Amino acid sequence: MLYARAVHGTLKIYGANPITAFFLMPAVHIPTFITFVLAIRQLPNEAIDYHTGGTFWFLDLASADPYCILPVLAVSTAYLNLRAPDAATESNRTLGAVLRNTAQISLFVALPITFQLPAGFHIYWISSSVFTAVSSRVMRFGGRGYPTLSSS
Repeated sequence: MLYARAVHGTLKIYGANPITAFFLMPAVHIPTFITFVLAIRQLPNEAIDYHTGGTFWFLDLASADPYCILPVLAVSTAYLNLRAPDAATESNRTLGAVLRNTAQISLFVALPITFQLPAGFHIYWISSSVFTAVSSRVMRFGGRGYPTLSSS
Protein backbone atom coordinates (compact mmCIF):
# COMPACT_ATOMS: atom_id res chain seq x y z
CA MET A 1 0.00 0.00 0.00
CA LEU A 2 2.83 2.36 0.85
CA TYR A 3 4.51 1.59 -2.48
CA ALA A 4 1.29 2.29 -4.39
CA ARG A 5 0.99 5.70 -2.71
CA ALA A 6 4.60 6.51 -3.50
CA VAL A 7 4.15 5.55 -7.16
CA HIS A 8 0.91 7.54 -7.39
CA GLY A 9 2.63 10.56 -5.80
CA THR A 10 5.57 10.33 -8.17
CA LEU A 11 3.29 10.09 -11.19
CA LYS A 12 1.34 13.12 -9.94
CA ILE A 13 4.50 15.17 -9.38
CA TYR A 14 5.79 14.57 -12.91
CA GLY A 15 2.38 14.59 -14.61
CA ALA A 16 2.84 11.09 -15.96
CA ASN A 17 -0.03 8.78 -16.82
CA PRO A 18 0.69 5.04 -17.08
CA ILE A 19 -2.48 4.45 -19.11
CA THR A 20 -1.28 6.90 -21.75
CA ALA A 21 2.06 5.09 -21.96
CA PHE A 22 0.24 1.76 -22.16
CA PHE A 23 -1.67 2.90 -25.25
CA LEU A 24 0.95 5.22 -26.73
CA MET A 25 3.72 2.63 -27.05
CA PRO A 26 1.66 0.12 -29.08
CA ALA A 27 0.18 2.98 -31.11
CA VAL A 28 3.70 3.87 -32.23
CA HIS A 29 5.30 0.42 -32.43
CA ILE A 30 2.56 -1.57 -34.14
CA PRO A 31 2.27 0.68 -37.23
CA THR A 32 6.08 0.83 -37.40
CA PHE A 33 6.31 -2.96 -37.29
CA ILE A 34 3.57 -3.39 -39.90
CA THR A 35 5.31 -0.88 -42.18
CA PHE A 36 8.57 -2.75 -41.72
CA VAL A 37 7.01 -6.11 -42.55
CA LEU A 38 5.30 -4.71 -45.65
CA ALA A 39 8.53 -3.04 -46.78
CA ILE A 40 10.52 -6.26 -46.30
CA ARG A 41 7.92 -8.19 -48.29
CA GLN A 42 8.29 -5.71 -51.18
CA LEU A 43 12.09 -5.66 -51.02
CA PRO A 44 12.56 -8.65 -53.34
CA ASN A 45 10.83 -6.71 -56.11
CA GLU A 46 13.13 -3.71 -55.65
CA ALA A 47 16.54 -5.10 -54.66
CA ILE A 48 18.58 -7.04 -57.19
CA ASP A 49 20.88 -8.78 -54.69
CA TYR A 50 18.02 -9.86 -52.48
CA HIS A 51 17.53 -13.03 -54.50
CA THR A 52 21.22 -13.98 -54.43
CA GLY A 53 22.42 -12.36 -51.18
CA GLY A 54 21.91 -15.36 -48.91
CA THR A 55 24.43 -17.84 -47.61
CA PHE A 56 24.58 -21.38 -46.27
CA TRP A 57 21.17 -23.05 -46.76
CA PHE A 58 19.21 -19.84 -47.45
CA LEU A 59 20.66 -18.64 -50.74
CA ASP A 60 17.56 -16.61 -51.67
CA LEU A 61 16.67 -13.97 -49.08
CA ALA A 62 13.34 -13.38 -50.81
CA SER A 63 12.00 -16.87 -50.14
CA ALA A 64 11.15 -18.60 -46.91
CA ASP A 65 13.72 -20.77 -45.16
CA PRO A 66 13.06 -24.32 -46.43
CA TYR A 67 14.30 -25.93 -43.20
CA CYS A 68 12.58 -23.42 -40.85
CA ILE A 69 15.86 -22.88 -38.99
CA LEU A 70 15.81 -19.09 -39.30
CA PRO A 71 12.28 -18.64 -37.87
CA VAL A 72 13.10 -20.89 -34.92
CA LEU A 73 16.39 -19.07 -34.35
CA ALA A 74 14.68 -15.66 -34.55
CA VAL A 75 11.99 -16.61 -32.05
CA SER A 76 14.61 -18.22 -29.80
CA THR A 77 16.78 -15.10 -29.68
CA ALA A 78 13.75 -12.94 -28.93
CA TYR A 79 12.70 -15.42 -26.22
CA LEU A 80 16.17 -15.31 -24.64
CA ASN A 81 15.96 -11.51 -24.55
CA LEU A 82 12.69 -11.77 -22.67
CA ARG A 83 14.16 -14.30 -20.26
CA ALA A 84 17.14 -12.10 -19.44
CA PRO A 85 17.08 -10.77 -15.90
CA ASP A 86 15.95 -7.21 -15.68
CA ALA A 87 16.42 -4.37 -13.23
CA ALA A 88 12.86 -4.62 -11.92
CA THR A 89 12.28 -3.94 -8.28
CA GLU A 90 10.48 -6.41 -6.06
CA SER A 91 7.27 -4.39 -6.13
CA ASN A 92 6.82 -4.34 -9.91
CA ARG A 93 8.04 -7.85 -10.70
CA THR A 94 4.52 -9.25 -10.77
CA LEU A 95 3.38 -6.97 -13.57
CA GLY A 96 6.67 -7.49 -15.38
CA ALA A 97 6.31 -11.25 -15.10
CA VAL A 98 2.78 -11.14 -16.48
CA LEU A 99 3.84 -9.00 -19.44
CA ARG A 100 6.93 -11.11 -20.07
CA ASN A 101 4.94 -14.35 -19.95
CA THR A 102 2.35 -12.90 -22.35
CA ALA A 103 5.10 -11.87 -24.76
CA GLN A 104 6.77 -15.28 -24.52
CA ILE A 105 3.52 -17.08 -25.25
CA SER A 106 2.87 -14.71 -28.16
CA LEU A 107 6.27 -15.53 -29.64
CA PHE A 108 5.57 -19.24 -29.75
CA VAL A 109 2.02 -18.76 -31.00
CA ALA A 110 3.36 -16.59 -33.83
CA LEU A 111 6.16 -19.04 -34.72
CA PRO A 112 4.15 -21.03 -37.32
CA ILE A 113 3.05 -17.78 -38.95
CA THR A 114 6.67 -16.66 -39.39
CA PHE A 115 7.59 -19.78 -41.35
CA GLN A 116 6.26 -18.18 -44.55
CA LEU A 117 8.17 -14.88 -44.15
CA PRO A 118 11.26 -14.25 -46.28
CA ALA A 119 14.67 -15.25 -44.94
CA GLY A 120 15.77 -11.59 -45.11
CA PHE A 121 13.16 -10.73 -42.50
CA HIS A 122 14.53 -13.39 -40.16
CA ILE A 123 18.11 -12.26 -40.70
CA TYR A 124 17.07 -8.76 -39.63
CA TRP A 125 15.11 -10.11 -36.64
CA ILE A 126 18.02 -12.25 -35.46
CA SER A 127 20.56 -9.44 -35.82
CA SER A 128 18.23 -7.03 -34.03
CA SER A 129 17.68 -9.49 -31.16
CA VAL A 130 21.40 -10.16 -30.81
CA PHE A 131 22.12 -6.41 -30.80
CA THR A 132 19.44 -5.91 -28.13
CA ALA A 133 20.93 -8.68 -25.99
CA VAL A 134 24.47 -7.32 -26.26
CA SER A 135 23.50 -3.69 -25.68
CA SER A 136 21.35 -4.54 -22.65
CA ARG A 137 24.23 -6.44 -21.08
CA VAL A 138 26.63 -3.59 -21.78
CA MET A 139 24.14 -1.15 -20.23
CA ARG A 140 24.12 -3.24 -17.07
CA PHE A 141 27.85 -2.53 -16.66
CA GLY A 142 28.86 -6.15 -16.30
CA GLY A 143 26.11 -7.18 -13.91
CA ARG A 144 26.32 -4.18 -11.58
CA GLY A 145 22.86 -2.98 -12.59
CA TYR A 146 21.56 0.01 -14.50
CA PRO A 147 22.78 3.42 -13.35
CA THR A 148 20.33 5.09 -10.98
CA LEU A 149 19.57 8.73 -10.37
CA SER A 150 20.91 10.08 -7.13
CA SER A 151 18.40 11.38 -4.63
CA SER A 152 20.27 14.64 -4.07
